[in-house]
Amino acid sequence: MKDRVPRAVKRLARLFAAVSTIVALSIMHSVPVSAVGSDAASCDSVVLEGSLTVPRGRAVRQVIRLTANCVPIVETQRLLTPEEATFQIRVAESTSPNRAPLPLAPSAKGPGLRSAAALVAGGPLHMKLRLLDGVNLDVTSINPHDFSYGYNGSTITSSSHSAYQTWATDNTGTCGTGYYGWHPANGSLTISGGGVGYTFIDSLAHAEFWYQGIFQACNPYYYYNILDTKLTGFGNGSPSSCAYRLSLAHTVFGWHTDLLCWDAYGSTTPPPF
Repeated sequence: MKDRVPRAVKRLARLFAAVSTIVALSIMHSVPVSAVGSDAASCDSVVLEGSLTVPRGRAVRQVIRLTANCVPIVETQRLLTPEEATFQIRVAESTSPNRAPLPLAPSAKGPGLRSAAALVAGGPLHMKLRLLDGVNLDVTSINPHDFSYGYNGSTITSSSHSAYQTWATDNTGTCGTGYYGWHPANGSLTISGGGVGYTFIDSLAHAEFWYQGIFQACNPYYYYNILDTKLTGFGNGSPSSCAYRLSLAHTVFGWHTDLLCWDAYGSTTPPPF
């Protein structure tokens, strides 16, 4: 009997170690995340980042939540049909209280790209990055980020993109009229890598927001959100990639991230813009 107990304990320890390793590797493979927090009411200096890759013509959705101890919980990715993806984007657009296009950065107007006036909202590659509160209302978001690109089997031949930022407002505050809730601080939309004639192309949307309101009276930098989405297309027709990064100065318990990546290219030859 004395010999069995140590053997059972050892088997249990080996099993626990194996399961822990599998879980850790699964989370790291799915979406590397990191968070540093202080207490259950607010997490400090939170950074969440990762990427989603989906098959042509499909969409994937993923939610990331923070526990009371500021530990990120990455939910299993869910594959969506185009109809489900369209519904998710439309619902998000209709529930966003404030919405404005991200300004086109100068570097986004280079050769092979259409002018700002010619850019169209919508494209074969879509992404949304929404930060939601505990009752699923928008806090701040980039939604949607749309990207169309042409390719010839080896290089990128053309591109067009657009993106919108959204933010919530409060009904009350103590810092004077006009300072209730979230406010856009800085934003841009640019081609950050590759381009026409290259083997790949990156469309980067960047949005920053400051806050004054009922959660934190008059310090606009206590709650400060920085959101980035990067859509990548490949000249050889490989599946596109949706990458994201959130940097949050502080959080409120219940905040969570809702991600959607939809590669609407239905064949190896993308439709015209």
